[in-house]
Amino acid sequence: ATDDGLCIVDDAAAALASPSSELCSTVLRGDDYGFWRNSVTALADGGSVIWVGTSGGLTRYYPATGASVRYDENSLGGERINDIAIDADGIVWIATNEGVTRLDPSTNLATHFTGNDLGLSTAHVRSIYIDADGTKWFAGDGGLVQYIGA
Repeated sequence: ATDDGLCIVDDAAAALASPSSELCSTVLRGDDYGFWRNSVTALADGGSVIWVGTSGGLTRYYPATGASVRYDENSLGGERINDIAIDADGIVWIATNEGVTRLDPSTNLATHFTGNDLGLSTAHVRSIYIDADGTKWFAGDGGLVQYIGA
């Protein structure tokens, strides 16, 4: 994830071993791949899908076909994507400057939680961690909270 797009590295060991070589073999940028903006702020591996967060929204990108589905601030509750995590059930959790959104990719149903809904004193959620037990942890400007719920 870079400010210029999504960097694809074919042979990281070779690129790192040779200081004169380019690290990125390919850079996927903005509208060419359905991303909201070039500035990629978060990534999550969904198997055959890569979830790409930018400062302008979220994109579900299918590398095999190049197809993409965009989600904007109206469906996410916030425009800037700070972090993305996928739970064991395939639910995508998205941290934004306006809280957290729970997205079910099978139905595209999105549920938004504000910082106050989660017990944070501010809306800005910076990161998400899902532990081995499936418990979600949200960290933001208002602290760290453990989320016990669906």
